[in-house]
Amino acid sequence: MVPMLRKCLRRLDSILGADIERVVARIAQRPGRTSLYLLLFTVVVGGAAFSVTEPDADWFDGVWWAMVTLTTVGYGDFSPESFLGRWVGAFVMMGGIVSVAILTGLIGGEIAKRRLQSYEDTPELDDDIEQVIGTVTEQLQALQAKVSHPKVVQALKEIHAENGGSHD
Repeated sequence: MVPMLRKCLRRLDSILGADIERVVARIAQRPGRTSLYLLLFTVVVGGAAFSVTEPDADWFDGVWWAMVTLTTVGYGDFSPESFLGRWVGAFVMMGGIVSVAILTGLIGGEIAKRRLQSYEDTPELDDDIEQVIGTVTEQLQALQAKVSHPKVVQALKEIHAENGGSHD
C-alpha cells in the first residue's frame, strides 16, 4: 500500500510540479494584486456557491458568510449544513489562508528590504569610522615622534646593550 501511495504522489508531483512553479512565478510578479484578486474571487464565488448549496440563503447571505469565514470571525449567524456547503467552506478557508500567506510574504519582504536599505545607508557610521581612523593616525604619529626622540633612542640602545643584545 505504501509503495503504491508513494508512486501516486511522485506521479502527482511530476504532473503538477511545473504548473505549481508557473503559478508561484506569476504570483511573485504581482503578489499584492494576486492576493486582492484571490480574496475577491473567494468571496464572490464562495458566496454564490453558499447561496446555491444552502437552503434559505441568498447571494448576499453567501457573500456575508464568505467574508466572515474568510476573516475567521465566524459569527455563526450562517453556517453550512450540507456536505457540499462544507466543501464550499473549505474552499473559502483555503482562499483566505493563501491570501493571508501572500500578503504576509509581501509585507515581510518589504520590511526586510527597507531594513537592509537602512543598513546600507549609514552616513553616521561612515563618519564615525573616518573619525576613528583620524584619531588612530594622530596617536600613531605622536607615538612615533616620542619613540624617535634622540633620548628615547639612546635609552633603548643602552637597555639592549645591557641585555647583551638578546631578544628575550
